Amino acid sequence: MGRKVPLSLAIENPTIKDILEACRELNLYCEAEEEPRYPRMWHIHRGRVKVRYTGSKTQLLRNIAKAIISIKQRNKGV
Repeated sequence: MGRKVPLSLAIENPTIKDILEACRELNLYCEAEEEPRYPRMWHIHRGRVKVRYTGSKTQLLRNIAKAIISIKQRNKGV
């Protein structure tokens, strides 16, 4: 099994917030489900983002990665 996203689009440790913001920019319906945090692992944020999309998963991941990169570049300039 190969990479879902090329290394040029790869983002290290994207947050749920990053993914949700990218989905909204792409006008995709999405919802986040955060898992509860346990006292021993309070610093670990886990969860998932459900996205309604009719195309391929690979194309969705690439589009989200591109959107996250453009959002971060825009915010860096502010």
